[in-house]
Amino acid sequence: TTTYWYTTSSYTKWLYSIGNLTNPPNVISVSYGSYETYVTKSNLASFNVEAIKLGLRGVTIVAATGDDGVTGFLWRTTSYNLTKCGYYAMWPASSPYVTAIGGTM
Repeated sequence: TTTYWYTTSSYTKWLYSIGNLTNPPNVISVSYGSYETYVTKSNLASFNVEAIKLGLRGVTIVAATGDDGVTGFLWRTTSYNLTKCGYYAMWPASSPYVTAIGGTM
């Protein structure tokens, strides 16, 4: 059986809700993310705690790394002034407790 969840809550609240299920899913797939630098340190830490709890219960979390490689979409937009090359990690794929999934065309 395939079950789908949708939420307008934060990722952390969503993981917390899933963690409170008697029978959580074996795999959680996250298709969206944001730049890790835009997420507060407290949100990163809270998410990781909930991801650890789920991992201890045998739940695997996978997340998309984005569509634009290591520089993200910033390299192709004129609204940002990139003066140097850099890596822009996509979160939650950048969490050490998430399996990051990427691809190319």
